[in-house]
Amino acid sequence: MASFLLLGVLPSLLIGYAGYLIGAQLLVQNTIDNMGSALRQNVHTTDVTFDIMKDAAFSVSIDEDLFGILSRGEPALKSELLSNSRKVAAIMRRYFPGSLPIYSANIVIDYYTYSLFNVNMPFLNEAFYNSPL
Repeated sequence: MASFLLLGVLPSLLIGYAGYLIGAQLLVQNTIDNMGSALRQNVHTTDVTFDIMKDAAFSVSIDEDLFGILSRGEPALKSELLSNSRKVAAIMRRYFPGSLPIYSANIVIDYYTYSLFNVNMPFLNEAFYNSPL
């Protein structure tokens, strides 16, 4: 009876253990392959997004309408800053579509910071630089 158990159970245990090792190795390899594929896809998506943003930033820098607004100099009235801010934001929206994951896009000049998103909140550089921050 003991020899029957030894001849029946021992091979079953060895086959089970070998199956466990092979399965574990395949599972680890499959996980590595899937993670590598996901990483490559994320890197590709990030590269494409940065290329689009780089092209958009270059296009904004040579826009004639934007150049016309920025070359006028500092407006005498603060209300003109707000109006110019809205115009600049509209120009920037042409180049930076809402589908891009952009947190902020700003054009900083010596007297004002134009923003793609905060067009109703004027940000005067002078007020910022003179603050106790």
